[in-house]
Amino acid sequence: MANFDVQRFIDTHRWAPVQYGLLVVCLLLLFTDGFDIFMFGKVAPVIARHYGTTPAGLSMVVVAQQTGLALGAFVLSPFADRIGRKRVLELCALGFGLLTVLSAYATSIASFALLRGLAGALLAPVVPITLALLSEFTPRQRRTTILAVGLVGYGLGNAGSAFFTARLLPHYGWTGLFWFCGGVGLACAALLRLLPESLQFMVARDPEDARIARIMRRIDPALPLSGDEHFVLTDKADRRLAPLSELWRERRQATAVFWAASFASMGMIALFASWMASLFHQMGGVPVERFAAVASFGLLGGSVGTLLAGGLLDRLRAQPVMIGFYLTQAAAVWALGLTPFASGAFPAALFVWSLAQGGGQAALNVSILRSYPVGLRSSGLGWAGGAGRIGGIAVPLLGSMLLAGSLSLSVAMGLLALGPLLIALLLMLTGRHLAPEADGKA
Repeated sequence: MANFDVQRFIDTHRWAPVQYGLLVVCLLLLFTDGFDIFMFGKVAPVIARHYGTTPAGLSMVVVAQQTGLALGAFVLSPFADRIGRKRVLELCALGFGLLTVLSAYATSIASFALLRGLAGALLAPVVPITLALLSEFTPRQRRTTILAVGLVGYGLGNAGSAFFTARLLPHYGWTGLFWFCGGVGLACAALLRLLPESLQFMVARDPEDARIARIMRRIDPALPLSGDEHFVLTDKADRRLAPLSELWRERRQATAVFWAASFASMGMIALFASWMASLFHQMGGVPVERFAAVASFGLLGGSVGTLLAGGLLDRLRAQPVMIGFYLTQAAAVWALGLTPFASGAFPAALFVWSLAQGGGQAALNVSILRSYPVGLRSSGLGWAGGAGRIGGIAVPLLGSMLLAGSLSLSVAMGLLALGPLLIALLLMLTGRHLAPEADGKA
């Protein structure tokens, strides 16, 4: 029985239509994730009026959503390393889509919070599982670039939430946005049915699985296979489904750094996603629709930052790339509080902030993904994301405290600029503990 190296086949073969299709669906999945995470913050004042409260009165919803995201990341992500990437993604996309549509019909803040929490639990594994699936169908020499392209979907979701808020809100209200977001999730569930499971996962689980050959022929219909092949993977670390305990045994130092950085980074993302529009609305008198219209341009910076992160990680070590992005983000947040909203400099500052936020988180995600073998890939990134979601519960409470206070916009944004600055300092002091794989090419 001859050995057939599946990873070598992927590394040396030209991309096939099925792989391009996978990239498109991954872009849609990450778009949905980014759209949902950032949509709520842009329409929070409108939702608050609908339920007869203030934006600060929606803190229950923010906490419920972030709690669901944290639980989903810890509980559901490991299933992708045991039963398959595609199967878990299908279930998550279907459940999230249905729950998001139902959220538009919630009759109270409590029921709205419950539905958002459940939807968040199903949304949480989307990023780690999608990135794992995409990376495992991508040649090593192009993996960082392709992952960056995939992560553009998340940044486009952020910008798209601003774009569609400005256009749908006046005509369909906030419920129209939830219908749109849920509909995209349901479309992703249907499209996933057409895609194959990860070859690397299938080989690691059962190298004799007959479906492996069928999937490989979808990439190359002319591939000469006799049916007597023994499928293997290049890297020894990828040839088994490692136990979860390995995250805190052989890789404990890198895992600790990734968890701490994710807690702070994703916590700040959640804070800005939940409260930025409300901060400018309440402290700066900026109408929600007007802020959304300006943000739809500025937030495209997140996609540019993600692509930039991919290019830099192909040439530089991960630690200085991440530090640079977070220092830039701190400066941009501070500048947003000092720049008049009506000036031409404000969209530019918003663009730079979004670029740095998107690039920093993308660099962190890719570094985490590089650091774990196939049997821990979804779990490693998913659990780091779970730590980030816990940050998403705790850190946004600072936003509600700022809204409840009597601070000026410039002071509030100056205080928030300390967040990415502390992340940069964390990576300066502890980034040397990153796993060696994180700084080499994937």
